[in-house]
Amino acid sequence: MNTLSSYYGLIPLNSYAEGDAILTAELLYCVPDVLSDQKKSTLAPCFYEVLADVSSTQEEICASLMGLAMLGEPVLDVLYDVAAYAGGASVDVKLYLAAAFSAIGDRASAQIIWSRTKAEIGQTRDDGAFCLYNASAEETLRLTALALLPASVLDPSCAEAMVQYIDNHTSRVETYDLALAAYLTYYRPESENETHIVYTLYGEDREIVIRRGASHTVCLTKSDFESFTLVSADDTVAVEACFGAMPSDSVSALREDSVLTLEKEIVPYDQKNGVYAVIIRYSGTTDADGLSYTISETIPSGARYLGRLYHYPEYSVGYSNDNCYGYLSNDGSQQMHGSLYVYRPYKYNTDVFSGIQTYTFSGEIAYLIRGAVKGTFLSEPTLAIAHSRGVYAASAAYDVTIDDAAWQIVLHP
Repeated sequence: MNTLSSYYGLIPLNSYAEGDAILTAELLYCVPDVLSDQKKSTLAPCFYEVLADVSSTQEEICASLMGLAMLGEPVLDVLYDVAAYAGGASVDVKLYLAAAFSAIGDRASAQIIWSRTKAEIGQTRDDGAFCLYNASAEETLRLTALALLPASVLDPSCAEAMVQYIDNHTSRVETYDLALAAYLTYYRPESENETHIVYTLYGEDREIVIRRGASHTVCLTKSDFESFTLVSADDTVAVEACFGAMPSDSVSALREDSVLTLEKEIVPYDQKNGVYAVIIRYSGTTDADGLSYTISETIPSGARYLGRLYHYPEYSVGYSNDNCYGYLSNDGSQQMHGSLYVYRPYKYNTDVFSGIQTYTFSGEIAYLIRGAVKGTFLSEPTLAIAHSRGVYAASAAYDVTIDDAAWQIVLHP
């Protein structure tokens, strides 16, 4: 704070640079308390000089108006004049104007500008994250970070989704901590009052009082759930529900993932001894820094787990390359459980000027099974679920006929 306040005039990006109107205005908006009152008293003339300078860009002018609004200067009439001609201006200009109107107290005008900009280039991703989309991934991240300034005040739920996007995309060119500071500055915590929930179980009403930050767990069997009725709950109550069932029953509330593709193949490995290999191939393209999935796989009822196909001592099976790793382990039954991790490869992090790039990943997981019971059995889809993003990917299912001759493996209708 002392260092920033010690600069003469506008705050520079570094100690040997000229004062930067946009940086100074963003500091005032995102972290109002970072500058001393004495320093703030010297900034209004600097911003007015930017407005009067014919060489100033539209972005510098609108950012300066935002700074003046944060300083309590009477610039509402100027904002109206500038906004009247901002229809064809850059996205940066519109976002600075929305933040400026918000700072001066005209939320209605700010909301109009923000809503239009959001509708024009806003994009909700498969994982629920939100961004202001541009053909360049680096520019998408920059615009999304800038949009946090007005959205943190005007649209908190959307701002939260933008933070999710920023957290999962690392720029090699810029840092966006200042934009994240705006989200923290204007974050409005939930009420500190206790919340109440009332439910009925087997005809008996039960009232639960939950303190802020606490939780209450209700475990129900299938028959319990059928008698369970939620009578009432405060708006501040959040519910997280999970249930034990077949993996394929758990995706009804999820969206199909647009990133990950799963393919499963069952092929002879040692046909003479009735041994087959189950090969699960995964692939995709993403611009995220990292992704993770839990994998569920069910062995056909007439087969038994025999062992790993690749020699990984710590897991039943596994495969890795330079940007992904997946594995499955067997718990002694027909169920296989594991994880898949995808991460940005190192080769995309060596050039700091390259910006965010998309990258592809692919790999496979394989294990061995042998026939134990003759008949036709279902090989259920392999499932990969990203719980944090609310998405899933599934392979095809197969009907597997096991007999002494070659197995018959056909797609399940």
